Amino acid sequence: MGGPGRVARLLVNLVRRGAGWGLRYEHAELDGDAGVVVLAGDSPAYASAFTLAEGRVHRIYVVVNPDKLAALRLGGPVE
Repeated sequence: MGGPGRVARLLVNLVRRGAGWGLRYEHAELDGDAGVVVLAGDSPAYASAFTLAEGRVHRIYVVVNPDKLAALRLGGPVE
């Protein structure tokens, strides 16, 4: 059914599709958690933060509020 492999495949496929749509991805620290900001042009479209537990992704948080996205400090391109 689910599982970490399936979640990983979903995220990889979203990144691949986003590149075709002109989206860029940059590292960010979001409330102390590892995160990724998705940019459409120079503007953040959304941000995702990942909390880890026992070496696995425990939760994924997504922020789309433009006021919160405007306050982000980006860490550079995701490679």
